[in-house]
Amino acid sequence: MIEALGDPSQLAALVHHRKRSRLDVLPCVLENRIPNAAELLGSPHMEKLLIAARDAYDYVIIELAPIVPLVDVKTIEPFIDSFVFVIEWGRSERSLVLEALSNTEIIRERLTGIVLNKANPVALRSIESYKGDMFSSHYVG
Repeated sequence: MIEALGDPSQLAALVHHRKRSRLDVLPCVLENRIPNAAELLGSPHMEKLLIAARDAYDYVIIELAPIVPLVDVKTIEPFIDSFVFVIEWGRSERSLVLEALSNTEIIRERLTGIVLNKANPVALRSIESYKGDMFSSHYVG
């Protein structure tokens, strides 16, 4: 990604195609942390890279760090059309999820959906037996 930020015209050469998922991925492999990563996300270089990506692809998905420290989200949000909020089963604390969503109007206004990641299908079935089968069409178990 760092190389693509320097020269967005090289995007096609820097993207890695994954055969199994049929997705193109622009990796961001770094040996050390970038001290000004949030500034980089909101930079004119990032805007140019996203314009190049939008010209080449139907959908561009950007994975961000957890949003509780809102710096990354606030920096890159001018370039984002919509957000998908990912919650990890058994790891994301309910209070932090509620806090993140209640404190980030930026995300709430453009929220496309919420994904429950790494869900336990056995536990979901027990919730279904308690709540009824109306939840069965919302997940694959």
